[in-house]
Amino acid sequence: MRGDYVVILGEGPLAKALRHSLQGFKSVLEAPGVLVLAEPTLAVAALGERGVVLGAVFAKTSQALPVTAFSPSATVDIVQTAGQWLIDNVWGGYLAVIADPASGEVQILRDPSGALPSYRLRHEGLTVFCSRLDLVLEAGLSRPVLDWASVGQILAYPHLRGRRTGLRSVDELLPGERATVRSDHGTSWTSVWSPWPFADPAAAFTTPEEAARAVREAVDRSVQAWASISSPLILELSGGLDSSIIAVALADTPAATFVNFHTQAAEADERNYARKAAQAAGHGLVERLVDVSGVDVRRARPGRHARPAAQALLQPMEAVFAQMGRDGAAAAYFSGLGGDNVFCSLATAAPATDALLSFGPGRRFLAALADLAQLHQASLWEVVRLAALKAVRLRRGLGVAPITTLLTPDAEVAAPDHPWLDAPAGMPPGKQEHVASILVAQGFLDRYEHAAVAPVCFPLLSQPVLEACLRVPTWMAIRGGRNRAVARDAFADRLPAEIYRRQTKSGLNVFMGAVFDRNRAALAEQLVRGWLATAGLIDGRAVREILEAPAPGGLDMTRVLYFADVEAWARTWGQT
Repeated sequence: MRGDYVVILGEGPLAKALRHSLQGFKSVLEAPGVLVLAEPTLAVAALGERGVVLGAVFAKTSQALPVTAFSPSATVDIVQTAGQWLIDNVWGGYLAVIADPASGEVQILRDPSGALPSYRLRHEGLTVFCSRLDLVLEAGLSRPVLDWASVGQILAYPHLRGRRTGLRSVDELLPGERATVRSDHGTSWTSVWSPWPFADPAAAFTTPEEAARAVREAVDRSVQAWASISSPLILELSGGLDSSIIAVALADTPAATFVNFHTQAAEADERNYARKAAQAAGHGLVERLVDVSGVDVRRARPGRHARPAAQALLQPMEAVFAQMGRDGAAAAYFSGLGGDNVFCSLATAAPATDALLSFGPGRRFLAALADLAQLHQASLWEVVRLAALKAVRLRRGLGVAPITTLLTPDAEVAAPDHPWLDAPAGMPPGKQEHVASILVAQGFLDRYEHAAVAPVCFPLLSQPVLEACLRVPTWMAIRGGRNRAVARDAFADRLPAEIYRRQTKSGLNVFMGAVFDRNRAALAEQLVRGWLATAGLIDGRAVREILEAPAPGGLDMTRVLYFADVEAWARTWGQT
């Protein structure tokens, strides 16, 4: 699973210099104007002389065995379909490179999970795709400069990633997308995997039992497949539903270490739940106390990155992970991130609206209303009103709203460019919200500091899990007044009862407040007259007022701390 790559399209002195500088890499594909270099640790499957597949590939079988080579017929199909065969017949965390000598075009395809990063740079007649910017910058490509308009977009849409990054001349090949690079280096983009066919009501599971079986099988297959190439591994076990499901799916994986973090505040102490989940999986639990002293809001994630990294609040946890990895405990880190999103935990009346649109005002709609009222502790009349409003205000498109709090009027708030944002006509509003939620989860890919030690794996964002969960109707996901009901029932016989039943999870509000108070002076130094304020993106005066307030609200604190993350990242690139 671990390993980096560089794809160099074009020829000339700079291409030769790049190849010479990447001494630790091996050449895995050479064709006119095409050179693919990979670290020896990265899995490689050749496609004859026309292409190569980099990264982890698994068969679409119950065993999900790793694919290390393709048959001659499969190779022909992959090349002739420009990689579409891979989307339809295998899954994993991979990048495919396919060259067409006749046309001079090169196809670059990224799998739907986004497990293997892919960034494109253009410079002096070259087009380069790579897993990390550091690789090519250290090898001689000119350092990109900040694109302040794109940075404004990042501030307005913190978790919605489009193709643009925060840097000029650097963009991202999105998960499930194919780039076609012509001989003149012009590039077109095609979505080769989309959530919408699976979210279509025609593809929906018809019974909760059928849905639970499919989700259980997809999760087990995905977790165990990643574990088979990730030994030893570390799982961050919070004690919530999602990480606990991964834990029990790892019951037969001996080389797994479960880690739980807690703070001194009772609200962020989930050790009791985590211990029960670890016991159910037959594993021990490593418990670590995190303290505010381990947070430095002025420190960016080391290295050169196209977007801001994870929150500074996570620095104490990332430091523990990194040290454990360096001590030999991790060939990969597993995380339950994305579970809320993929398992469809929605906070609106959309599930009842979906039932109304699918079945009319009958028994199933009434049951969905009762489930919704129980889930949100609301009156039946209130959920009827909200569900009806969604039904009469149907719209096409996800309509993800920007967060403009503390931004200036000059900050760009146009939504990022992403092919999933345009929902097909007639798509139920709940399914549109489900897909929007999955997009939010993908915003957290490749953002973690401990990924420099070993890859961070998100099994619940794997293609089999996405495809199974998208087929779960939203009204079925709240059955019995429970969020993520199908996922709960899928693992009911393996989860501890306390975790199966719990509907809430503790947060980091007290910890965040302590970090904020401890860092007020540092935050003022960073932000009031910092680079974001100087660029006209954030309102430095309004930020100062929040920093001087005795007890600012949680949303204000979250926003200011996020600004600090972006500011620290921007300063790694220089003000240009």
